[in-house]
Formats: sequence, C-alpha cells, structure tokens
Amino acid sequence: MLDAEVIDDPDDLEPLYEAWDHLVTDHGSPFSAPAWIIAWLRNPPLSGSHPRVIVVRDGNNLLGILPFCWQRSSRGIGSYALAGPPTSVGSSVVVTRGKEAAVYRAAGRILAHRRWEMDMIRMEGVPASTPISVGLRESYHGSRLSIERLARIRVPVIDMRASTYSSWLERRRTSIRRELMRKRRRCLEDGYTLATLTAARDVDVRIEPFLELHSRRWDDRGGSGAIHPRLADMLREVSRRLDGSRRLRLSVLELDGQLVSADMTLSTGKVSSGWLGGFEASAARYQPGMQTMLASVEYAWAAGDTVFDLGPGSQPHKRSLATDESFIESWILARRGAPYTSVIQLLPWQVVRRTSPTMRALRAGGTESNVASVV
Repeated sequence: MLDAEVIDDPDDLEPLYEAWDHLVTDHGSPFSAPAWIIAWLRNPPLSGSHPRVIVVRDGNNLLGILPFCWQRSSRGIGSYALAGPPTSVGSSVVVTRGKEAAVYRAAGRILAHRRWEMDMIRMEGVPASTPISVGLRESYHGSRLSIERLARIRVPVIDMRASTYSSWLERRRTSIRRELMRKRRRCLEDGYTLATLTAARDVDVRIEPFLELHSRRWDDRGGSGAIHPRLADMLREVSRRLDGSRRLRLSVLELDGQLVSADMTLSTGKVSSGWLGGFEASAARYQPGMQTMLASVEYAWAAGDTVFDLGPGSQPHKRSLATDESFIESWILARRGAPYTSVIQLLPWQVVRRTSPTMRALRAGGTESNVASVV
C-alpha cells in the first residue's frame, strides 16, 4: 500500500520541491509548479484558506501531489479546492505516469478519513486531458460522491514543434501580420523599447506597475478576479525561486523607463502558459498588448518550448495566433450525507441536473475511460 499524508504547512513542502518540479515538467503544467503553488499557499487570495496538500509516496519515491486548500463557508460547508484559482487557472494534480489509479485510491482513502471537514471538492480549470475528478470520485467508494462538470472552456494554443517562429508568423493572416509588424516598427522608431525579462531583479521592480496596468484594463468590467492584496508578494516569491531558470517571463513595452504594456508567462521549460497582460490605453495605436504577447511567444520559441497556451477564452486576437486548441474544465464533487442538501443549495440549478452525459454514464456504472469520452 502506498503512503499518503496531508501537509498543512507550506514550509513542509520544501523537501519535496525538486521531485515535485520534475513531475510538473514531465506533465507540462506550468501553474502546477511548486514555485507557483507554494507561493500561492503562502499568499492565498481569500482569507480563511488553509493548505491541505495530499502527498502520495512509494517509499522514498514521490508518486503524486494533490495541492488542495481547505475552507469552511459561513454556512458551515467545508470544501477542498485546488490551489491556484482564481489567481490562475490550469493548476492540477500531478502524478507519475502509469500510477494514476493507485494515487487516486490513496487520495480517496485520505479524503474519506477527513470527511469531517470535507463536504465538497472543487476542481476549477483543470486540463480536460486528465479527468482527475472522476478518478477521485471512484476512489471515494463510488456513490458516496456526486459529481458534475460545471464548465468546459477552450484554450487556444500554439504548437511550436512543427515549425520555426518565422515560418509560424509567415502563416498568420497577411493583414494581421503586416499590421503588427508595421506598428512594431513605428513604436520602436518613436522611442519605445520591447524586451522579455527573466531575472528577478528586473521583474520585481515592475510587478506593481504591471498589476496596475492589468487592473485598469478590467475596471469597466467589474475588476479582475486574479488580483488580490497579496498577489505582489506572491509574484516576488515566484520570481526569486525561478531566477535564472527563464521560466517566469515578463515581456514589456516601455517608454522613457515607464511601463506601457506587459505580458507575463510561466513555463515548465517545455510548455508555456500566458497568464496576465495589460497596457496603457494612450498607446493603443501600436497594439501594445499584442506586441508584448508576440514577444512572449517569440521568446518561448527561442527558449526551446514546444507548446504555448494563450490562456482560456476564444478572443479573436488569440485565435489569430493559435494553431490548435485544448480545453480546461471545472468540476464539483459533493459528499452525500447530512450536509449534502446544503451543498447543493449553494450551486446553480444547472449544476444539479441529473440528465447530463456525465451523470448518466456514472449511474450506468461508467469508468474513468468511458466517462472521459463523453465530456
């Protein structure tokens, strides 16, 4: 039987850093990296959030990390959720390939033993290619957890394996490519500088201006869900941890030392994920947001990455750059028992429909493989 434990202090995760990071690199999941998750756990976006990281080992070998946090709502509902949201999406469970079923069983036993604090599990923005929620549900003694998918969202991606940066750019729509290049030449002629920064000393001094640019772009849309009071401290910790690795990248457009546009990317060293961007409206004639995004893509190509995901959503500017797409999904698992009705009452009515393909497959005795085929 595998060894499984729950770690509730981020400092106790430090000895696992190297092995954990190796798993993340193998899976290509930037926002599951220990540099990002540990910093998030130390600087959670919501008060009252407590680490509950499930670690599964086989002797001294790390087989899996399930980076949960725990929170109890004002109505007394205890929930486990993957660390990361709403600061970022795309974090997930990372497991040694071929050991998924064993790791899920070990995690299911841990969750069953802690049912006194776990009424539901939220899995937000997990890669659709890894149906972790179904695996956990089946490991938790089957029918004792109800499961429902809340959302499925497209993620435009650029496959960098089949071409060079120049040939990829050449295949973009002619009007878009020419317009971007013309405006880039004009902004550089007008005294702007464009660069991608990776050193902590360069990134750290630009974190607050970068977050301010991003926040202002969302003011008329109710504010950005990624921004919270401790985010700058989190980013500085991530920057220091990844200093010298070229895995945290900030592409910037500046004029006279002032930040005009910025785009932040996180990489595993193989897969890059765009995170946040922002720009000054006064520079809109240069398409500054696209200029820094394009600089991030160009840098990823030069760094040897194989895939660049442009972040969730099918906005036209992302589609114009993408060569393919992937999907992320959000799931909820609710424990049956005394609090079950209260949990369900917190959810939109669409969530608890009993006629979804997922629920039909599960009620018919579906397994992880055939449920995955209908989601």
